[in-house]
Amino acid sequence: MDKFQRNQTDTFTVDCVELGEIYKIVLREDDTNMGADWFVASVSVVDSNNNESEFPCELWFSKAKGDKKIKRVLYPKGMTMEQVEAAEKGTLGTKKGITLKEVDGKTVNKNITEETEQTDSTDIKYVVTIETGPEKDMGTDADAYIVLKSGEESTEELSLYHTGKEDEFVPARVQEFEVENKDIGDITSIVIGHNGVLASEGWFISTISVTIPTTGARYHFPCQRWLARDRGDRKLVVEFIPSSVQEFGSLIPHVMTVCTADVEDAGTDSNILVKVFGHKGSSEQITLSSNNGVRFMRAMTVNIPIELPDMGALTRIRAELADGSNNWLFDKITLRNIDSGDEYIFVNTEWIEKGGSLDVPVQSEDLKTDKILYKVSVQTSDLFACGSDANVFIILYGETGDSGTLALKNSSTNTNKFERNNTDEFEFSLLSLGNVKRVRIWHDDSSVSSSWHLAKVTVVDTSSSQEFSFPCNKWLSTRKDDKNLSRDLLCANLPEEVVKVKEDMRLLSVCQVRKIPELIMTYGYPWRVNQGHLKSFS
Repeated sequence: MDKFQRNQTDTFTVDCVELGEIYKIVLREDDTNMGADWFVASVSVVDSNNNESEFPCELWFSKAKGDKKIKRVLYPKGMTMEQVEAAEKGTLGTKKGITLKEVDGKTVNKNITEETEQTDSTDIKYVVTIETGPEKDMGTDADAYIVLKSGEESTEELSLYHTGKEDEFVPARVQEFEVENKDIGDITSIVIGHNGVLASEGWFISTISVTIPTTGARYHFPCQRWLARDRGDRKLVVEFIPSSVQEFGSLIPHVMTVCTADVEDAGTDSNILVKVFGHKGSSEQITLSSNNGVRFMRAMTVNIPIELPDMGALTRIRAELADGSNNWLFDKITLRNIDSGDEYIFVNTEWIEKGGSLDVPVQSEDLKTDKILYKVSVQTSDLFACGSDANVFIILYGETGDSGTLALKNSSTNTNKFERNNTDEFEFSLLSLGNVKRVRIWHDDSSVSSSWHLAKVTVVDTSSSQEFSFPCNKWLSTRKDDKNLSRDLLCANLPEEVVKVKEDMRLLSVCQVRKIPELIMTYGYPWRVNQGHLKSFS
């Protein structure tokens, strides 16, 4: 008997552990056959005590119809989102997927579910923050998981479940997940993977951070790579090593007041990504929800409670449009520390374009707020077939923060960029970074000829004519060398005191490094963590 036919009800029996009240189901199809388009009216689940839960749907599962999704998150009839969120916070375990197949009338599919262990009283919370790549094809609706490692010890596979209305990893979006598991100590690496085997389910991850609230440690993982069957090295599971560890201590409550300008078309329906910088470091990227386009309308002022680490006196903020269809102009953003009453005001007159970002300095008589022209020179090596046609990006890290992601689009020296033995030059107007200590450079592996051998990067601060040199001499490729698309490069012409710090820190443990976060922030050094020790990461 054919399953899932028009006006037909199919019944399946599965054996699994006691689930308690079911507050959510995830239903998906794999879009593998010609007749894959499927309209689902509803799903009912009946337990062994004949308690029935109905999950209304009335939506297409299709890549060609409706909103073109093949995966849905369904909630019980009559259950409010507040009840769903409360249930999710109290859940003890999660179950992996059930495949519905080989139906025979009422038939049966033997249990292929797998229970994760119930939360133990010694478990702690981990906060996983993932930034998906900016291009429209970089998101996925596949199911993802993460494994945290500390030397030989590791957690189990921790599923990254979406809550609320989102049921996928959205391009250009920063999404946060809370998971609980045993305390494994300092994190030395992570493994992340997903089950999307179709071409349309490839996923490009920009960055990952893992925060342990109980210890006040945040681990940063630059990724900049595909997890896809048809892109990059075609792997769906990848291990990453942290580039830096930051101690943030307890979080401080703030109120952020956002004032959208009172001019025509100033409002936006986009979610806003905000990052805050201070003398002691910077915050994670914070997502300010547009609340379905209502929050950031023309002339609207909204107060948003947020929590920030202690960063000392604040110096600037970065605002970025995550999605949506409109540009945005805000007059002012104010940050008020609830505990101390300190207030920082950021006044703005520049538009933020779709997909763009803007750094705005704090109003201060003591802080230099003029923008500086930085010239970035990128030299491709003189090797056979070492040029690249991929899209290349760079982040500059300095004493006062970072530049954000800069696309190396328009070379002033060559029409065809990143070719063998060529030097391409780019210019960027940025708030002062101070001495540039480190750069991160990567490409998106978007071309057949993507493999690239980079000789070096040079950054010039035109206000002081100071030049910073960053040797590389490595491949950025999923097929050559160590198969990395991203490189963190340290400045080769450093002041003597910085070189001494670098040498003194070489053998510090992760715990020791977390005790001197200001040194790491000031000198901008990333470190590779391996079996409890640190090695320079370049």
